[in-house]
Amino acid sequence: MNLTSFALINRLEYSVKLLNLEDAAVLQIIYDRCAGLSLLSVGKPFSPTEARDEFDVVPNGKTSAKKYIFGLLDPRNNLIGAIKSIRHYPDDLTWWIGLMMLSPKVLFNNAT
Repeated sequence: MNLTSFALINRLEYSVKLLNLEDAAVLQIIYDRCAGLSLLSVGKPFSPTEARDEFDVVPNGKTSAKKYIFGLLDPRNNLIGAIKSIRHYPDDLTWWIGLMMLSPKVLFNNAT
């Protein structure tokens, strides 16, 4: 998948990339930085293998081929956020968005 660029905060150039299993280690850094999100949503921290596990965990009847994890990259190509989605879930007309994370540094400081 090609990177798609768009203007975002303060007209800086950000990009979106479809992540794959090889990106799990850098994605885990975002999970670790967003520990508060996990504490608020499920009451416990993300596991040390959460990012890796995300690529395989899908609802019953779906395959990982319908799962997409998009990374948000800053102008220096650093991963600063992620969106997890599943195509055709829960029905064939729907894209389910299950998780949206943005690094707290970016979220609260408006900087990369």
